[in-house]
Amino acid sequence: MAILFLSGPISHLSGKMGDPSYHIWQPLAGGYRFIISQAIGWCLYTISLILLVLIHINGDNSTLLLGLHFVLPLAVAAQACISISVKFYDPEDCTHPVVEHPPPPPHCSVLLDISLAFVVPAAGVVLGALGMHVASQATTPTQEEVGCALLSTVAVANIAGFHLLWTHFWLMLSAGALLIRHEFLLGVATAMGFGLCLPWQFLLVIRRQLDAPGRALAGWGNFFGQLLGLGPQAFFGVEAMPSCFRLGFRLFDLSGHVFPMLVLFQHSGRHVTPAAVVLAYVLARLWSLSITLHHISIDFAELHRGRLRLLRHSQQRSAWVDRGVINQMYGFEPPMPPSVCHFVWCGEVICMASLLLVTLLEEQIKVQVLWTLGGGAMTDSWGLIHWAIRCTVLGIGSFWLGTIIVLAEKSLMSAALFVLLALLAGLGCFQILELKGGTMAIAQMLGLLF
Repeated sequence: MAILFLSGPISHLSGKMGDPSYHIWQPLAGGYRFIISQAIGWCLYTISLILLVLIHINGDNSTLLLGLHFVLPLAVAAQACISISVKFYDPEDCTHPVVEHPPPPPHCSVLLDISLAFVVPAAGVVLGALGMHVASQATTPTQEEVGCALLSTVAVANIAGFHLLWTHFWLMLSAGALLIRHEFLLGVATAMGFGLCLPWQFLLVIRRQLDAPGRALAGWGNFFGQLLGLGPQAFFGVEAMPSCFRLGFRLFDLSGHVFPMLVLFQHSGRHVTPAAVVLAYVLARLWSLSITLHHISIDFAELHRGRLRLLRHSQQRSAWVDRGVINQMYGFEPPMPPSVCHFVWCGEVICMASLLLVTLLEEQIKVQVLWTLGGGAMTDSWGLIHWAIRCTVLGIGSFWLGTIIVLAEKSLMSAALFVLLALLAGLGCFQILELKGGTMAIAQMLGLLF
């Protein structure tokens, strides 16, 4: 059995020996036949490995019988697909890294390939085993299991190079910490949100001449233009952008930055400790370092030619990134000057240092200060959640209106079709909310986390 499970990885490694352009980690590259056979092979391999793990966990006759009937055939089929895929490998369809600055030393790339080749499948096996165990018990996953799965998925995605924006990473971490009710992680998420949101809000006000909302919206408009195959600037540029989009951006910014930060202050302020503040700052620096070392994006030009390719980006490693890949991730067009990142990083240090001093106060005073910073004197967590929902709905409406204006300038027929689809979508959402009791149902669902 051990030889059978080792044969798959050995076959995969043999491709590296046969062709120098073959990489251990090269997702969606190497030709469609290679991609499909690799995907099928590693999926079967993972399923058979999960079943093998379950056999050793349960150890009963029914599970053993299941293993004899399924594990061996699946493992043999996995080995066959992986071995065949090596023969299908097309070096002309292999995507090489896109490098903006001198790449990291060769040994770093080798270590990354080896670590990703084992860490990602191992994490997939753990998550899959958890899912199959829950399914075998015929029970609904608990809140803690969902939280662990969410945190594991975020960690695996970032290790693999599919980095989330720092805001999204913080929101996912906060959601996972709330689900598993981990006090220390809640303190880390609270400190992380303060170090992220306050400098960003000051940037939007003090450096408003840089028009961060306009640059971000122009970049994301170009992104969706490429995604839909319409080409860059298919929707609008910074100059021709309707004001509705900037309004929608600010509304979403409130619901995605300000209100979650305030909710965490009220709900988890008592969990903020000096260690949590230090770890929150260290995580921010590690995220910055990881995106400069190894970040993956989709090649949309090749995607619309029928080829799925991923591009690996790397640049000069820095724990305080101020150019290059961070502009690409956030979609700033034209790119933000490095002074913007310097402003945010300096603001983050000031916020973290201030929060660290607050955590050194007496417990009762600390909780009262953080509760006040969270707007506790004006409203409670429920009120903040309601305002976040309202801002999200108004933001969607602003973006819809802006999109209608842009489409009307190009084609009245397209604008009319979009209005019809928007009305149908809005009507469907209204019916769902009406069945669930409106926004109060959403608030109650979120309230289960508290």
